[in-house]
Amino acid sequence: MQLISILGATESKHHHTYYYNNKEYHGRITLEALLSINKYDRVVIFVTIEAEYKQILIIEELSKKYNIQKVHIPSNEFDEIIEAVDKQINEDTVLDLTQGFRHIPMLALIASIQKKLSKINYGISIIYAKTLEPDKIPSQESVKFEFINLSNYLDIAYVTTILEIFLSSYNIIEQYNIENENLKNLVLNLRKFSAAIIKGNLYQSIQEASKIKEIISKIKTELKISKYIKGHLGKLEDEMSIYEKMGKLTIIEKLYEFSRIMFVKNNYGLVVESLKECMNELFVEYYLLTSSKFKTMYKAQTKNEQYQLKTEIYRFIEIGKAKDKVLEEMLSNKELPKYDSKKLQNFLTKLRNSRNTIAHIAIDKEDSDKLVQYLSKNDEIVYLLETAKETIEAYK
Repeated sequence: MQLISILGATESKHHHTYYYNNKEYHGRITLEALLSINKYDRVVIFVTIEAEYKQILIIEELSKKYNIQKVHIPSNEFDEIIEAVDKQINEDTVLDLTQGFRHIPMLALIASIQKKLSKINYGISIIYAKTLEPDKIPSQESVKFEFINLSNYLDIAYVTTILEIFLSSYNIIEQYNIENENLKNLVLNLRKFSAAIIKGNLYQSIQEASKIKEIISKIKTELKISKYIKGHLGKLEDEMSIYEKMGKLTIIEKLYEFSRIMFVKNNYGLVVESLKECMNELFVEYYLLTSSKFKTMYKAQTKNEQYQLKTEIYRFIEIGKAKDKVLEEMLSNKELPKYDSKKLQNFLTKLRNSRNTIAHIAIDKEDSDKLVQYLSKNDEIVYLLETAKETIEAYK
């Protein structure tokens, strides 16, 4: 672990008191106090010419005890300062921003944020000594300070961005090294939930939703963090509750509800896929409840055979024919619900065509134009959702 500190140009002859994790430390400058808190493999101090002149005695004294590397930076060259700090930051860094000339700490903060966001495995703690006695002047008298980890605020901002994106689409951006354990676990489980959705694994999504709600409950107990993301946590909790409730629905209800949610998230591929599965389950359930002969045959089949059977039933209801003539005869002898057959057949054909259009990879301009045109308007998807709902009601 390394420590990076920026020295200011104000000479301090007084020993100050610093509090960190309910313990008391002392030093004339923050660097001196921080060196007594942890053992560091490497210590880097950034100094301007003015700062080095003012702090030379402390620098020489501390250099005798610690392995300190001094890096000179200009006072007013923004790009050079950012590049210098960026170059020194490694995967395990504590960055002290308490002192330094005017804009230098702010530029160091920008460099650290840039590094933290671009290097996902980097653990960068950003430390600032907050005065507990604002009426006192450190250069003239002893003052009490409290070390604050600003990385927590950066984590909050980052997680807020993650939640905003996730709630709109279930997508999630790359995760950097979040320090807060609960926030880290939240993002980890959001990533698992997102991956399950992309793969169409509704069962796993429902399992992850329960875990996410548990983590939200833990975050709510950390008031210093939860107060900043209260609104987003509430929305996320509501979203995950939908999936928890979905776990208690029937297969048909579950698939239809999932397709409806995917429509809101603009994931049309999963809309048509789940609607197709929903119709397969609906028709099979109808024949299972109304035909003992069909039920006996279905129960004796393997999972793969049952899937093929569902496809055949879908085909039969859509066009009135099945590849298996025995199955066709069995289905033909069973009266279907009194529902507009032509409307149903038209719906099933459109659903199948929509699924084929979206599922296939557009490898040339013609396919691309067709896909773009289809996805640019949602009238067709709305029709499929509405008609699917009518069909479910008719077959109940």
